Amino acid sequence: MKLILFIFILSKAVSAQDYKLPILGSGFVKVYRLETGHNDSPEALVYARGKWGTTHRSTHNAFAFDHNGERYLIDTGFGEGIEKQFQKMPFWAKLLFRYEQTENIKEVQKQNPKGIFLTHLHWDHASALEEFLGSDVIVDKEEYKDAFSEGRPEHAFLSSQYDHSGINWKFIKWTKKKYGPFKKYYDVFSDGSVILLPLYGHTKGSIGVLVRVSSKERIFFVGDSVWHASQIYEKSHKMWLSSCLTDGSKEEVFEKIILMHNVWRENKDIKFAPSHHYEAIKFIPSLKL
Repeated sequence: MKLILFIFILSKAVSAQDYKLPILGSGFVKVYRLETGHNDSPEALVYARGKWGTTHRSTHNAFAFDHNGERYLIDTGFGEGIEKQFQKMPFWAKLLFRYEQTENIKEVQKQNPKGIFLTHLHWDHASALEEFLGSDVIVDKEEYKDAFSEGRPEHAFLSSQYDHSGINWKFIKWTKKKYGPFKKYYDVFSDGSVILLPLYGHTKGSIGVLVRVSSKERIFFVGDSVWHASQIYEKSHKMWLSSCLTDGSKEEVFEKIILMHNVWRENKDIKFAPSHHYEAIKFIPSLKL
């Protein structure tokens, strides 16, 4: 009996250790939020356990950070061409994905950043790429290939946002070693301040960006793997129709939700930042005009 109990305790300890995300260096960055638009909808349309009587504010954002005096972005939010771009969507998608633009990111981020890390290439994350020509655009290679494929869903990928020949694409150079439960990772500056992690599922090359902002806090930008932070805490899908319309692989997405849930349980210094959940990201200082 004692042996069985010992094995059970040991297995639990090993399992917990598998989801620890170690600190890889001594680097820190300060992060800012750049809100470029929003829409309000019943929470029940966002995730499976959401309530019809609760309003969910979905924001469309970029996030900015500085490293060694250089500015970087995570996604771009909406640019000045978003209205024209949006008109190229199928009729039904224009009804479902309506938004209100509050800022043009170029008005807030006037200078070209050194680099732009894309969590994925969907229309609401890549709108302003061609307004930052000359900046490095860092993306998973599979995401790039899928975004240019003939079979890409036209309500999600708008190639007019990213087909300019002047875009300086850079593919992530993954380190083929484990980082906690992840099979590969990329320590961008080799100081542990910004780590890219694969979150394939929502799209074929979706990534997360883990940013260390202090000795006691990290922020995990998880793109659209979830739309509401409670999906991670409660292990919950998106609302079924929303998932069918936007997730490339519902099964892979749920695998990532379970993974993120376990990471959340074992890393109390990490705050999760879904791209579109205002209540979950409002703690990040806003960068305004």
